[in-house]
Amino acid sequence: MSSDDDYRDISNIFMDKHTERNCSVRYFPNRQISTICETYDNPDTEKIETKIMQPGMNREELLRYFTKANGKINLAFLVRSIIYEAYEKEALLDGLERGNVRHFWYTHLKTVILRILGLSEATSSIKSTIGTAWKWLIDSGAVTYEEMNVYSDKESGRLSIVKDSPFTNIIIAVEKQNFYDTFQWIPRLFNCTLITAGGQPSRAVTRRFIYELQQDGVDLDQTFHMCIASDLDCSGYDIEGAFKDQFVKAIEYYGGTGNIEIHRLFVRKDQVTPELLKAQGIAWQPDKKKNTRDTIWKHFCEKTDGGLYITLPDGWTGDVFEIDGKPMVRALLEMDAFSTSLIEKSLVNELLKIIRENSDETKILIPEIMRVFNEIKNDISGELFERWNRELIDPLKEEFLKDTAAWKDFIDEKEELDIEKTNDKYNDLVSEKEDEKRDRVPELFDEEKELGESIAALETEKNEKIREIVEEYKPSIDGLNTSLESVDEDIDEKCEDIDDEIEGLKSEKDEELETIDEEYDFRMTRYNQFKEEHVAVFNPVEQALRQDIDHKLEEMDYRFRTLEKRDEIKKEIGNICINIQLLLDENISCFDQPVPTFKGDKYLEKASYDKDLNIGNVRDSFSQKFLGGMKRIWRDDTVNFDFELSKTVEMKDLSQEVKEAMDDTEKAVDEEI
Repeated sequence: MSSDDDYRDISNIFMDKHTERNCSVRYFPNRQISTICETYDNPDTEKIETKIMQPGMNREELLRYFTKANGKINLAFLVRSIIYEAYEKEALLDGLERGNVRHFWYTHLKTVILRILGLSEATSSIKSTIGTAWKWLIDSGAVTYEEMNVYSDKESGRLSIVKDSPFTNIIIAVEKQNFYDTFQWIPRLFNCTLITAGGQPSRAVTRRFIYELQQDGVDLDQTFHMCIASDLDCSGYDIEGAFKDQFVKAIEYYGGTGNIEIHRLFVRKDQVTPELLKAQGIAWQPDKKKNTRDTIWKHFCEKTDGGLYITLPDGWTGDVFEIDGKPMVRALLEMDAFSTSLIEKSLVNELLKIIRENSDETKILIPEIMRVFNEIKNDISGELFERWNRELIDPLKEEFLKDTAAWKDFIDEKEELDIEKTNDKYNDLVSEKEDEKRDRVPELFDEEKELGESIAALETEKNEKIREIVEEYKPSIDGLNTSLESVDEDIDEKCEDIDDEIEGLKSEKDEELETIDEEYDFRMTRYNQFKEEHVAVFNPVEQALRQDIDHKLEEMDYRFRTLEKRDEIKKEIGNICINIQLLLDENISCFDQPVPTFKGDKYLEKASYDKDLNIGNVRDSFSQKFLGGMKRIWRDDTVNFDFELSKTVEMKDLSQEVKEAMDDTEKAVDEEI
């Protein structure tokens, strides 16, 4: 064998689901296994073409070096060797072009497998072989996605808000890609990571995430908490296992202990009620052989305490099982059956639980919360003023202006009496004219009454027998209605002059009522002017109250600042600040920060407006010591504080002034209105 044919076999032993695997490759330092191709733009032909950048072995050579004992090509061994060859000769030297696993197929594998060996890419066994080859090489540590410059299309389904975060070890993992946009606000609020599987989690995404943590100096020996939301079926639990397996191997590869704790939130067997299963359960019959189905179901049952079963559906032709003497079929429950708000609530509650049990619970957004407290404090100023104005000032006003009440009563009663008198006057006049109409053509009014009574009687009879004889009565009713319309026209024609007089009376009535309204408005304007002039004496008293409240709020603000400088409180706040020195400095307050320390764009505000429950959840995560101190300040400085007015006002008898103002107003009404 020439030096060009020299090779060495490299083996990497690793554990795969409790099974020891041997990831072996054959490496040729001096010659090429794979035929490397590149697509390029041909300026001569103005077409896009593919050319061989580096020729590899021919068919005979591939069969010589990569054949099993039975004489068939060892495709798995060959694919692993080609990937490893690219790692040694390209990735570690000049670097590979960035792309996904599919891209590597076109550049390094397609020509060898399809053209040289004459195999078909379309077979599931070849696709599975290539996927397993990548998995073994990555899991054994022979190559890495990062060094191979391989990325996953599912990278768009990962959101990691972990830079300078205390929660780098919290991961939200969901099965459905469509939940990614819906749940983004949770990792943004908690400074943690969201990963979506999109059917199957990506090893490349997992490796990239752990690699970033390692580059940022994150402790990979800590326990990682993974909150899982997936369907309650065999695939859903396989995804859970795949997530954990991939993370454990990635963490171990980069030097960590690989301690992953799974928190399954949705969907769990203990969450399922008979009614829920009856309404949302779906019969499960995968397109696999019976033995395979039974094996998959057996593993699922072991994980879920017996799996799920529903009543035999109509027309079911799949497997049937007798459960408690009844024919049942295997079932699954999809997480889409649950409302988004319910899943979000479970995620948030579990995150808060993890934080409380495994880390300093004050790490969530305290600088932002204190900013909100300050805003609330400013709001309280207005609320307190209204409260004490209502309890102190308003009673004084009522006492001082009690003599004006009679004037207001006079105005209201006068308006009511004037309206009533006007209505009565014109109602009587209209009634007289209506009687005059009846006296002029009594025979027509009698006929009108009789026709009306006949119609009413026929309508009653028609309604009683409408289902049977409606068509019989319809002509009679139509005829009578026509006669009634004719009589109404005769009345209008012969009494036209009286109708005109009635319309004139109605217009006069409206004009008179309008005058009453104008008089009322005039009186109320004079009344309000009088009241405002005399209430002005209370402005200094109100200002004194405002000064008392502002002074007390200044004291409260001082106590806030004193509280946040206590060692125990500074420690709580300092633990979570991105810029710790900003709060530990004795001369800088939380309230004076030029920018909120929590990174992001108004996440707390979004949560408060869009997710009302969140604000409560975040505040509930504070330590009791911290909350206790804040609550004592509120209680001592606001709720139980008795304000004392620094100015008083003497009560005054305004009876004579009110009488004179009333007389002047009535005189003006007589002259001006």
